[in-house]
Amino acid sequence: MIRLISQIKKILSDSAIGRSFLIYFGFGLFNSLIPFLLIPILTKHLNPSQYGLIAIFQGVLNILVATIGLGIDGAVGVKYFSLDRARFNTYLFNAIILMLTSFSLVFGLSFVFQAWLTEILGLEISWIRIAIISSIFQLASSLLLSVLQSSGRVISYGIFQAIQIIINMSASILLVTYLETPESGRILGIIISTITCGTLAFIILIRKSTCRVNFSDLRDISSFGVTLLPHLVAGSIYAVLDRFIVNNALGQDSAGKYFLALQFSLPILMIGDAFNKVFAPWVFKHASLLGRPILRISHLMAATFFFTAFVYGLLIYRLFPSIVGVGYDAARDILSTLIFSSACTSAAYAYVNYIYVFRYNWILSIVTPASVVLYLILGQIVVPSIGIEGMAYISLTVKALALAAILSSSIIIFNRNY
Repeated sequence: MIRLISQIKKILSDSAIGRSFLIYFGFGLFNSLIPFLLIPILTKHLNPSQYGLIAIFQGVLNILVATIGLGIDGAVGVKYFSLDRARFNTYLFNAIILMLTSFSLVFGLSFVFQAWLTEILGLEISWIRIAIISSIFQLASSLLLSVLQSSGRVISYGIFQAIQIIINMSASILLVTYLETPESGRILGIIISTITCGTLAFIILIRKSTCRVNFSDLRDISSFGVTLLPHLVAGSIYAVLDRFIVNNALGQDSAGKYFLALQFSLPILMIGDAFNKVFAPWVFKHASLLGRPILRISHLMAATFFFTAFVYGLLIYRLFPSIVGVGYDAARDILSTLIFSSACTSAAYAYVNYIYVFRYNWILSIVTPASVVLYLILGQIVVPSIGIEGMAYISLTVKALALAAILSSSIIIFNRNY
């Protein structure tokens, strides 16, 4: 225990991780609080079926971001620490080129497979194409945030995120309140904020980068993305598959109730994300100095996430009726299950960076697709008969198994390298 405390003090001293965590946590709390405040407004103007349509659109957008993104923001975040600034700026430009190329390919394919996409995604093709266009702007924002995170500019990181969420919520409130189709208003709010901040991100990135095509950089970025692509695409599907399963099996009404319960689990994910935004750059930067004490810190953080989920779950269950409008009572019954499911995801953040830093990406390319397959199989069997409660239990089971796989892999990696 003394060695563990000593290692924690060393990390805090060497990287200012404590200060950075508090800043990330503060901005993350702000960014999570605003959507929370929006829930009473949305549930007043939207019925569960309309809420379900929003859930499907956001799910499609998340899948497109992962598919088009090719893990480019991750490659840039890792390379930031191994290249000098002039060389990195060239690498950044080639990352933008590859990202735009991927977007053009997917946008073109949407015209070839439009009938199939409409049927399988449950959205009109116009909304799907708008989601594709929005995804490139979201990717620009993600790429800028990766650079800000790696460079330790946590204030700028938080402000940029806060601007996007404020625009998102302000536009959504205005449009949901005054449009005849309030669900379209919420979707348009997402699109307006994404394109506005994405345009700003593109301007900043282009000004920062050195406009020189380097085929070696293109190959390096592509190789990083190709090994992670099954994980990234499957991961994005994994993150939203539950709402698609509920929508197909039970309809948009049930999907809306399920999605609302998911919204209440976001603070636990926010805490894990805040930790990872500080911890991941530290691991990448000090990879050669890592030892077994750092793994004990990961164990401690994982336990903290689960304890926080327990306390938060008790609190939010009691407050739920006073926050949410009528018609969403079924969402309350699955709150605790989904909150602990999110705790599993946050706990995985404490271990997954060891897989990245030692280039065992293939592990994630097995674990995540396997989780998707398990989701699909169990979802088809359980959800039609048990309902959204069954989907919540499936989510917890699959994410707990994924955490166990990532945890055991991290321990094996440490045994091989130390």
